[in-house]
Amino acid sequence: MSVYPLLDNLGSVQGMVVTAYLFNNDFSFVDFMTKVAKIETATIFLGDLRVSTNVLNTNGTRAVGTRVSQAVYNQVLLKGQIYAGRAFVVNDWYFGNYVPLHDHRNKIVGMIYVGERESDFTNLVDTFTYRVAFIALICLAVAGVIAIPIARLIVRPIIELVDANRHLERGDMSVRVHPAGSGEIALLGRSFNSMVETLEETQRALAQKEKLASMGQLAAGWPMS
Repeated sequence: MSVYPLLDNLGSVQGMVVTAYLFNNDFSFVDFMTKVAKIETATIFLGDLRVSTNVLNTNGTRAVGTRVSQAVYNQVLLKGQIYAGRAFVVNDWYFGNYVPLHDHRNKIVGMIYVGERESDFTNLVDTFTYRVAFIALICLAVAGVIAIPIARLIVRPIIELVDANRHLERGDMSVRVHPAGSGEIALLGRSFNSMVETLEETQRALAQKEKLASMGQLAAGWPMS
């Protein structure tokens, strides 16, 4: 409520204007709060008693006349502190804030409350968690689709080098790898081909020397005419 003095031309008080708003069983203010703030519930308390609220009873009526929980009562009305967190409201658990209301003498006369149903909040968290998990699975699948071809590009030259080395061990000098690009594996492939070519030339040179040596031995043992 508000009181404003009425003065005459001499400045003397001749009367007053009194304006007041009665919260008891008037739900326009709490409904306005929930609409503007986009919250689920709001309540005005006189002491620990709900006098205006949009919290509902189990039968669907507004829970006017019900009392606040003991934990909130002790912290807000007795200690004058704000209560923020989980609280049991009428017949369900809510996440809310309770703030003390003071009169003109700074005496605590009630509280104002706003909150959301805990089940709605947990459902929102669960939905968010499921969506994050779904996005993570999609990212893993996409990463797998991308990674498999890349892995094949990396592994294939190595497998080719291993197979070529096995052929070389069996004496196949015609074996070659087909390096592509300019990376380390491609350089290794070119080095392998160069090594095989060197071995092949050395083998041919040795064979030629052995052939010449054999011919020399034959010539030395052939009778002179």
